[in-house]
Amino acid sequence: MTAVIVIGGGFTGAAVAIALCRRAQIPLDLAVIEPRVEVGRGVAYSATDRDHRINAPAASHFVTADDLEGFDRWLRQTGDQHAARNPSGSRLRHIHSRAMRLAQKGEQFQVRLENGETLIGDLAVVTTSNEAPRPPAPFATDLSSDPRFLVDPWDTARRLVGVEGLEPSTR
Repeated sequence: MTAVIVIGGGFTGAAVAIALCRRAQIPLDLAVIEPRVEVGRGVAYSATDRDHRINAPAASHFVTADDLEGFDRWLRQTGDQHAARNPSGSRLRHIHSRAMRLAQKGEQFQVRLENGETLIGDLAVVTTSNEAPRPPAPFATDLSSDPRFLVDPWDTARRLVGVEGLEPSTR
């Protein structure tokens, strides 16, 4: 079996894995490396705050033109169901870890994972997204440690409490 390693399991990584399963002429061993619990959400669709509207609603994205609601339906259900029904008979698995190093050794690729494991593949596809937000240079001072300065808009666990005129988020 040809081994394919997809690094990053957001929208693009999930779309790549699905396309490979559908178009492969031979069964593939596909490993999608994604630290989040669910494949397909990534940065754009993992926000839980209703006010975090990134790109567009999931329903406006599609993976194949013959099924315009397919990505939204799949996102709401589970990507694991595709693994059992792919036409190429490929093996699709979610590696719940983070890729730390990618190296080419001859004809193969080695991916060192955060959990210490090393994956070896015939092909590596990098579909990573944005790094965690950092404060802009002028604000990367004492200001960035102030509890009222919110660097990461996806940090829904952090609430602005005690700031005059602002109420803690209840959404």
